[in-house]
Amino acid sequence: MDAEARSHLSRTLSARVTKQANRGEPRTIVADDGVSLAATHFTAATPVRGRILVAGATGVPQTFYARFAAHAAGAGFETVTFDYRGIGRSKRGSLVGLDASFVDWARKDLASVIDSIPDDGAPLFLVAHSFGGHALGMLPNHAKLSGAWICAVGAGWAGWNPVKERIRLWALWNVVFPPLVRLKRYMPMSMFGMGEDLPLGVYRQWRRWCGFPHYFLDDPAAADLKAACATVRVPILAMSA
Repeated sequence: MDAEARSHLSRTLSARVTKQANRGEPRTIVADDGVSLAATHFTAATPVRGRILVAGATGVPQTFYARFAAHAAGAGFETVTFDYRGIGRSKRGSLVGLDASFVDWARKDLASVIDSIPDDGAPLFLVAHSFGGHALGMLPNHAKLSGAWICAVGAGWAGWNPVKERIRLWALWNVVFPPLVRLKRYMPMSMFGMGEDLPLGVYRQWRRWCGFPHYFLDDPAAADLKAACATVRVPILAMSA
């Protein structure tokens, strides 16, 4: 085989590997409490430079991050995306009666996915969007992370917004959402094009925490979460639009 043929074969094989990585491989990860979580593994181009775990935003399915995960894999980072319980491919039937909260998403789901990733010396980075950034502070196993990149992690309090947006948020939380949630027994986000529907426990924590200027850090009933955040020593790069 001449040099040109070998080069062509190398490019062809590389393209096939990249295509496979771009698709990702569906996997199931079982949380510590036995709940099955749907995940996708994106194989890295060799040599492997590290691993990335994507922690998504509230009501945003993992498919939203697939293009980023494929790009990261192509750059040498094995990447894992997943859906929190009750969201995307991790949703099992109706949300009515599902016992799930923000704290569960962090301490049961995200923590279990971190534990499922091989600890073989390769650095593990968290890429977190919105709630995923909040979850970092709640993790019991954040010490396994080598670093975190977080984006669009807001406090949620309406008072930080311009007047018109404050009025809109107040109306949603106090006029629009409560009767709908009472009727459906979950938060029907999809009715408003605001993402996937949310379990009742997530809605209740979200609504409560949005009533405090510094979100759950100001909640007297969540003092343990504030204390947990204070233990995080992971290098963080935070960005916001």
